[in-house]
Amino acid sequence: EMNDKHGTHTLYAANVSGDGTDVIERAYFAKEAGATALMVASGLVGFGWLHKLASDEKLGLPIIHHPAYSGGFVSPGTSGIADYL
Repeated sequence: EMNDKHGTHTLYAANVSGDGTDVIERAYFAKEAGATALMVASGLVGFGWLHKLASDEKLGLPIIHHPAYSGGFVSPGTSGIADYL
């Protein structure tokens, strides 16, 4: 409603980080509740869950990676993931 009123396209991201299969259950609950995006702290739940969410064609929502506990992967040096990506 507000997007139509203001001519914008705001995404509403639900944080679905959790234990084990809670991630998938929370993702589908969020979608049913109207979320237009998901947020997951891969450093806490594991990067496998990020991949599982991203490859789930029925889910079909954009995903925001929350950087909690990801510091070791983006530390300056010759390994890890560049933090500007």
